[in-house]
Amino acid sequence: MSKTAVAAFEVIVIYNGVSKEVEVNPNQAVQALLQHSLNVFGIKESRENFGLFTTEGVEVNLESSVEDAGIDADSRLLLRPRRVSGGA
Repeated sequence: MSKTAVAAFEVIVIYNGVSKEVEVNPNQAVQALLQHSLNVFGIKESRENFGLFTTEGVEVNLESSVEDAGIDADSRLLLRPRRVSGGA
């Protein structure tokens, strides 16, 4: 029997200088990782305004899978509010 299960791993998510490990699966959506991260940090308000960013400040595409976004066990992600664009 071939092994089809994909191994989960943990990534470091940093919010306001606090680091926490969050378990992810390579096939899950980054959006799911974001929601789990918000839960881990107890963020209940304005959740739609948050995003995950690389340590270089690039926002991770929430539509991608964890694997497609290049997130692996060595990744460190920043949880922070997205910049709001618009308005004249």
